[in-house]
Amino acid sequence: MLRVTVKNTGRVSRHRLGVEFPAKEEITIDVSNREYITVKAVKDFEIIEKEDLSPNTENDDQTDGESNNEDNAEGNKNAEDENESAESNDEGSEDNSENSSEDTTDDAEEAFQDLTVDEAVKAVENGEYDVDEAIKYEKNGKERSTLIEKLEGLKEGDE
Repeated sequence: MLRVTVKNTGRVSRHRLGVEFPAKEEITIDVSNREYITVKAVKDFEIIEKEDLSPNTENDDQTDGESNNEDNAEGNKNAEDENESAESNDEGSEDNSENSSEDTTDDAEEAFQDLTVDEAVKAVENGEYDVDEAIKYEKNGKERSTLIEKLEGLKEGDE
């Protein structure tokens, strides 16, 4: 969340984000990052002051915050490594084969997300992806309604 002071340098009042910005006057509003971009894009608006209100900015010294985050990340990584090694010792080699199949599934899902709608439909028609699998990938990924509808149509045609 940001607190922004904006001056409308134009001759006409502007309305953005449900707020009136009278000509030649300064207005202070609280906005999200996306809304800030909307306000910043207006040619007649001059950003006078921008204050970050997010709770993550408690420390003004960012170098200390970054090193603390790195320490926490390393601690979490070490804990995860210990958990993984303990699990693999308990379950044996079967666990490792499951992890490798999950990695290929993730790669297949990423590859599917890189396809256009037409390419994805052709890939399913050519048997590169199963229809149910493709629908699952799309619902977990970009959620393109056009593609989901086409895939469900293919699924109904197969049944």
